Amino acid sequence: MPNSPRAKKTTKATAERSTFRTEFAGYYPPTDDDLRHFVTDGLVVLDTNAVLDLYRFTDTTREEYFAALELLGERLWIPNRVGEEFHDRRASVIADRQGIRDVIAAQMAKPIAELVAIAAHHAHRHGLDQEVADAVRDGVHAAVDTLIREIEGTVGITIDLDAHPDSDPILTQLGELFDGKIGAAFGDKEAAAAHKEHEIRHAGHVPPGYADGRKGERAIGDFLVWKQTINEASSRGLPVLLVTNETKPDWVFSDGHYTMPRVELVREMKKQADCEFHLVDVQTYLGLAQKYLAAQVSDAAVDEAADLRRALAAVTFDHGAGFRQGVAAAGLDSISYFRQAAAAANFDPGEEVRQALAAGNFDPGAYFRQAFATAWVDPGAYLRQALAEPGSDPAPKALPPQKKKAARPTAKKSSTAKKAAPTAKKSATAKKPATGDKPAE
Repeated sequence: MPNSPRAKKTTKATAERSTFRTEFAGYYPPTDDDLRHFVTDGLVVLDTNAVLDLYRFTDTTREEYFAALELLGERLWIPNRVGEEFHDRRASVIADRQGIRDVIAAQMAKPIAELVAIAAHHAHRHGLDQEVADAVRDGVHAAVDTLIREIEGTVGITIDLDAHPDSDPILTQLGELFDGKIGAAFGDKEAAAAHKEHEIRHAGHVPPGYADGRKGERAIGDFLVWKQTINEASSRGLPVLLVTNETKPDWVFSDGHYTMPRVELVREMKKQADCEFHLVDVQTYLGLAQKYLAAQVSDAAVDEAADLRRALAAVTFDHGAGFRQGVAAAGLDSISYFRQAAAAANFDPGEEVRQALAAGNFDPGAYFRQAFATAWVDPGAYLRQALAEPGSDPAPKALPPQKKKAARPTAKKSSTAKKAAPTAKKSATAKKPATGDKPAE
């Protein structure tokens, strides 16, 4: 009944309430008008990494970033949790930047030594004077030193961490920038409620923050930033633009060429504060400030922010990959590594495993998956070697405590030998599916 008054009234009310796009706004990248609205009218919130970038940039880019933030006036804001995390991490970021010479020198020491040795070898082989070889060596060291000094010059940080914080010019400028623009910390009741809510959300993988499970007590950090931001948005009634370099899946998702906030975050901000939400990285914010705020931001500053983000992403450490690379560099396979590493402990895992299997209370697949998960060792292959080579397969010194529990039933085995033997056979058979298991990721 398309012509009925009731149908028309319902359609009109629905149109006034929402459109297809606004109802599912989290699935659409913002338009240019949307971005302009966020930057010129919205509450711009800085995440901890976006604040710490002020210590990572060169002097020129830092000043342009400061200027682009100052243009926001009272619309610039940071959650109290961001302030805490910034002060906790400030010293380590400064130390990392100022220690760049040691880092580069350590990484280049071996290749430089090899290059100098090759040059000296060929100089000697072709009868060249030793002075020629020495000149090559000195030239290499001089060139590297020049490179390091140039890189040090881009760091732009000469802050004495042992001195009073007031002697830090960047910290002083940050204090002036954020004066009166910091959220209040949660009281005891709010904090307790937030911890309880975080536990529930973390268990249900509700963003943000569930990807920080390994951070222990600090795992709640992202959720507190989010919760405090929602509260501020509710009181201000402004669209929220979060400036963050986060790439974890509990904050963002990628849809083709676009990286956008998780749909759940957009929905929650709308539901709790009745405000639109979007997030961008520092590089994108500088570009938006250049475009919509007439900020004096150079293309070089935007490029530097992009380079910095890529560099920080590249140093995210994968313990499993790091272990495998270290073992490979030593010319060992993982099994050989564990044999050699625990040889001094005079430990025979082959015998330990056989006793545990005989006791009938041991899951070898789970045991070895847990023990070698970070190293990506094949537990099946390790177990086969352990059983096939008694006494020759020492394992890591740090093993799960299960091995101690398994040793006790072995003493009772002698009085029930006939019963124990079938048990061992059954357990040995049960382990077969585990040998094909892939290590946990």
